[in-house]
Amino acid sequence: MSGHDLSAGSDVLDRVTRCAQRALGEYGCHPGATVRLLNVSENATYLIDDPDAGPSVLRVHRLGYHTPAEIASELAWMDALRAEAGVRTPRILPAPAGERIVTVVDEASGEERNCVRFEFLPGIEPADDSLPHFAELGEITARMHRHARAWRRPAGFTRFHWDYEAAFGTGARWGRWQDGMGVGPAEREILAGATTLKEEEPCGIENPQVVAAPEPRKKSSKATPTVASRRKASSSTTRSSDKPKGVHP
Repeated sequence: MSGHDLSAGSDVLDRVTRCAQRALGEYGCHPGATVRLLNVSENATYLIDDPDAGPSVLRVHRLGYHTPAEIASELAWMDALRAEAGVRTPRILPAPAGERIVTVVDEASGEERNCVRFEFLPGIEPADDSLPHFAELGEITARMHRHARAWRRPAGFTRFHWDYEAAFGTGARWGRWQDGMGVGPAEREILAGATTLKEEEPCGIENPQVVAAPEPRKKSSKATPTVASRRKASSSTTRSSDKPKGVHP
């Protein structure tokens, strides 16, 4: 895979932030609207503060990772999860003309970056030792897993697979797992067992945790709570307590 351009250092993030600022005009935001970087992972995520519309979240995609068709496919699954699986994913906020994906140009390099705007979902990141919250997140992931297996994908749906080869094989999409951050001797000993697993059928959805998720435990007849109703779990992918729920690519 190509290198992660958002981790390249230099003035890359400054340029990406300027792209985020230009995207505000494409989305018809208030002239006084501002952006603030929340985190950088597979993409750069910004909080939009709009005097008229209030807070929302802007995701600026890295280069060369997902095509617009692949991004649109992810958004379609997010819509389906909210409508069919009881998972409160953030709603996509389209541009005035209806575009769900907006493209802006980095004036310094001439490169085009894809952007998606989402509604703001409040929440906090669960503590590392908060086992009940991680059990809750596991149940949500299991619902995602079950939905992915049964969901009839719309025409044109396209995403790369997260199967054994993509995660652990010689051509792993994110590089050798042995070289990952935080992988020491103890972690290598545990994870090495994964190399003996047979390749499983991929589900075609990006999150590798979805592939490995267990079946959900039996629940009572009460309505299934959504991600948003579980305030402490709703933004587990963000890095600080005041960040909205991130959307990972």
